Amino acid sequence: HIYNIKEEYEPGKFRLVQVTENYFSTGTLADITKDSQAWTGGETALDSVQYTHKEWILKAIIYDADGVTKDVLVIVTVVRNYIKDASGVMHLESLQHIYKADMMIKENGQDVKRLVTVVENHVIFGGKDLIDTIQYSYKKIQDGVIKQVTENYVRINGVDYLENYQISYYQKVSINYNGSERVVKVVETYSIIDNVTL
Repeated sequence: HIYNIKEEYEPGKFRLVQVTENYFSTGTLADITKDSQAWTGGETALDSVQYTHKEWILKAIIYDADGVTKDVLVIVTVVRNYIKDASGVMHLESLQHIYKADMMIKENGQDVKRLVTVVENHVIFGGKDLIDTIQYSYKKIQDGVIKQVTENYVRINGVDYLENYQISYYQKVSINYNGSERVVKVVETYSIIDNVTL
């Protein structure tokens, strides 16, 4: 179920929040054939809930080639993820901050400024809010082809380490299935192990 609510986040202050409820169902399949099957529904129960809203938040943005950051006020999509425990109580498990900002990145060995989509994944535990992983996504043009770059970092003791990155783009190739030419999406994934790209 997806619906909107008006949430009071401070006394007298309200914001619009989109609520997404996720359910699971039990049941059985019977009379399974090549063309059909019969589903008998069982119990349906609420599994998790997401609350999504937008707000202005101050974020540290990489501003120059030396990695210097500056605080910038940006519009952030905040996603709060609640999950139900065995006793049926909902707990805030994690949250995401999603925003766009002009940031300095490395491209072909040079520092360039790009509009980057940032996804921060936070873990909530014991009243603490810690950033676990960060994803930076941006587009570039290489050899006349538009490529989507996604960099995935893990944060350990306040330091971000590049774990892997993906480059995806479309290309016309001959496919193995029947030798015909098709437009396919190419996804190249590179893992970083001991500072070596594999």
